[in-house]
Amino acid sequence: MELTLATREVDGATVVSASGWLNASTAKDFETAVMPLIDSTDRFVLDCSGLDYITSAGLRVFLLVITKMKASGKALRIASPRKNIKELFQLTGMLPFLEVYATVDAALGRTSS
Repeated sequence: MELTLATREVDGATVVSASGWLNASTAKDFETAVMPLIDSTDRFVLDCSGLDYITSAGLRVFLLVITKMKASGKALRIASPRKNIKELFQLTGMLPFLEVYATVDAALGRTSS
């Protein structure tokens, strides 16, 4: 399965919507698209509502993003993760390093999380 990424600016934040599978064949595209955005924005939200599946290769890229954001004094805000994705973050110990919100609006501070 493919991975589709769409980037938009909302209220001064960069929102990237990911749909499909983040796996060995799509992880490099994800990394190439997301890593430069970290330097160009103060607020970054990853909308995971369309993300179906993450493999170990995808988790590796998430770790790279988290590490770069922490080094920049920023937090990775995850919006609308499906149950299986949130459970994966929990099982792998990544959840404490993420800010997880029910919606993109909540991640942007427009509503309560």
